[in-house]
Amino acid sequence: MTVEHFSSGVCLPRNSEIMRFFHDVEMVEQLGSGMNRILRYYDKSIFEIHDDMIKVVFRFVPGFEDDLQSNLDSKSDSGLKSTERLSRAEIKIRIVEVLKEDPLCTYETLSKMFNISRATVANYMKSLNEAGEVKRVGSDKDGHWDVLKHSK
Repeated sequence: MTVEHFSSGVCLPRNSEIMRFFHDVEMVEQLGSGMNRILRYYDKSIFEIHDDMIKVVFRFVPGFEDDLQSNLDSKSDSGLKSTERLSRAEIKIRIVEVLKEDPLCTYETLSKMFNISRATVANYMKSLNEAGEVKRVGSDKDGHWDVLKHSK
């Protein structure tokens, strides 16, 4: 990969197994989206690119946390505050509560509601389905969710 490709945000994971692991444990939401976010706060001089390695030195940027919080607040337009941190179990409980109220709720709506990626919503729904808490009835387009059991 060239320096120009790297700094323009081209996604080419060096170790796909590590990236898959980070995605599976929800440490990253979207693979390959970090460069553009980094370059909003730092210039390209933080990277030393060599043939066999990339060295990155992050220095503290005053105002970064305020800008980050402001960005998160602007994306939070639903019931979950962006500053509210929920455990996986709490998110599952809330998803089930939403589905009880709105069986037609979509992954996209849940994604926006909880400020998580659509893929993360899909993982939660798969887990809830496998645990026998919810069941999809009908097609993805025209179906709905049945809440089978729910415990707090």
